[in-house]
Amino acid sequence: KKQVLKDFSGSCLCVRAVIKVGERTYELSKKPVANSLHRLDVVDGKTKRTRVREINVGIDEKGCLEVHMEMAGFQGYRDATLAISSTDPNMKQVTLAWQAKGVRLFNITPNDVFLNDMKWEDQRRFSFVIESTVNPGFKLLDHEPLPDYVKVAKRQIVRPNGKKAWKIEGTFGPKADPRAGGAAIKFKTDWAGKEVVMNVIATVVGPVTIPPGTFLSFGIIRKGKGAERKITITPNSNFDLTLESVDYPKLTIDQKYISAVASKEGKS
Repeated sequence: KKQVLKDFSGSCLCVRAVIKVGERTYELSKKPVANSLHRLDVVDGKTKRTRVREINVGIDEKGCLEVHMEMAGFQGYRDATLAISSTDPNMKQVTLAWQAKGVRLFNITPNDVFLNDMKWEDQRRFSFVIESTVNPGFKLLDHEPLPDYVKVAKRQIVRPNGKKAWKIEGTFGPKADPRAGGAAIKFKTDWAGKEVVMNVIATVVGPVTIPPGTFLSFGIIRKGKGAERKITITPNSNFDLTLESVDYPKLTIDQKYISAVASKEGKS
């Protein structure tokens, strides 16, 4: 007898299924909504997706059902089920159940390096160890470009348990950008395009302190009146400052309405 498979229902949005019947292929996915069933046809070299409600199985037709479960970012065991209804009087409904365990592709020790507060001219060392229980033989390739104040080198090591790992050693500073908050170090690997990302976190005090800040708000200024604001620029290191010029880039009013007077007290 011909049979009809219908009412496919996954237990969560993480469930996907590929169903092959004869020469036809169907896919159950969460797009555009949960448990959406599509027939997949190749037309002019491109895959055409047609939304359907059921799958007709002809006499003596054979096929297979392949279940998938998304595990991105999930750690530990995860269970899923897929319920299917049919017109077969001997099996009106069947429920498939499976379990998967999510593990980290890479173990990074420590997860993040905290360099805490440091001065603009300081330099500090850091290190990471990277290993994988899933693919212990992976290789680290080149890292993405880094700012000039971050230097890193990699080497393979053998852990006390005899397993291989990669050690990353580097320096941060001097002249680190105070606005960056640190640096993200991303290495490519030879493992199916996988990447490893490590974070160096630092609070860098820049070469100068400028209270109340580099943005001055004048608010409303009445016609015929003026307003005055003051900033103080103080070096944070053992050097002196000399004011060479005052410029007004990107003005939206006539420069004749703006003036600046500088004075020096100590190194400020």
